[in-house]
Amino acid sequence: MAEHEAAVAGGVLSGAAAGTAIFPGIGTVIGGAIGGLASIFGSKKAKKARKRQKKLDRENERLYKLEVNESIRRTVEQQTILEGTLGVQIGASGFARGSSLDRYFSTVQAQNKADVDWMKTSGASRSAIMARETEARSRASEAASKASLYGGIASSIGTIGQGFGMMKKFGGN
Repeated sequence: MAEHEAAVAGGVLSGAAAGTAIFPGIGTVIGGAIGGLASIFGSKKAKKARKRQKKLDRENERLYKLEVNESIRRTVEQQTILEGTLGVQIGASGFARGSSLDRYFSTVQAQNKADVDWMKTSGASRSAIMARETEARSRASEAASKASLYGGIASSIGTIGQGFGMMKKFGGN
């Protein structure tokens, strides 16, 4: 976005240079003023675009969290079915409590819990990363946009000053 603003401001300032070639002084002043206005308008457009991008990024974060939660819900549901089936098999086997099947069942339960805990931690971590990336992108874009705005305005002021200098030099005040 900032590159676009710089290109607009630069293009208009090139127009001021052309205006200088055609009509030194007043043409330079007018072109410089237009360049400054273009920088301001470009900066406002970039700000709106940053807000739209941030809104999209936040929506992506929200959808990601929904996907993670749904994956966890489905996994827990499948684990519950598996544990229920194992419980029935152990009960039907006639082995006493504390048997190898009973220990296997406990191991499966522990692993299932560990898997779900990992999914929650991983999902929260990725969500936090997405939020930080969104913020970093927004700040970088804003900084570039401001630099472009200030650079465009500074160039315009310089061009206007040159125009007034030419007008004075050539007696066109």
